[in-house]
Amino acid sequence: MRIAIVDDLAAERTLMKERLVRQLGLRGAQAEILEFDSGEAFLAARQKQRFTAAFLDIYMPGRSGMDVARELRKKDADCILVFTTTSTDHALEGFQVRAMHYLVKPYAEEELSLLIDEILSRVPKPEKYIEALINGSNVQIPFREILYAEHFSHMIHIHTDSKKTLITRQS
Repeated sequence: MRIAIVDDLAAERTLMKERLVRQLGLRGAQAEILEFDSGEAFLAARQKQRFTAAFLDIYMPGRSGMDVARELRKKDADCILVFTTTSTDHALEGFQVRAMHYLVKPYAEEELSLLIDEILSRVPKPEKYIEALINGSNVQIPFREILYAEHFSHMIHIHTDSKKTLITRQS
């Protein structure tokens, strides 16, 4: 999971990062948290990497958080957007860019805690799989595709829901 904090004020970015680290840590969740001092810097970084969530301040020099959200939505419908601002004036505009939440500064830690729970519930969990050496190549077989496995003559026969039988020689 990769989270962006976009705010022109360093103190606000630092506070948000500390709170996010604490809340994610309480849940045993791992995240890469990146800070940006402008919407332009965030959008430039977004060209190179995707973000799971973005916490956007609305009032910033240059592009506002709302402008950044509109630009982001042109290319990314999945990034979870949370606006962090001192005013509720733009709350209705937040719906137009499918923002998940609108945190009004100063916000309580409990509010962020509930928000983190909701974000984590929306983030897809990595699929579990088994890695097997099949015909000289490592193959990842998702657990959900395995019907059953059998052991014959030091060989494991893995039967999948696509009616394939994959054979490997490993423990």
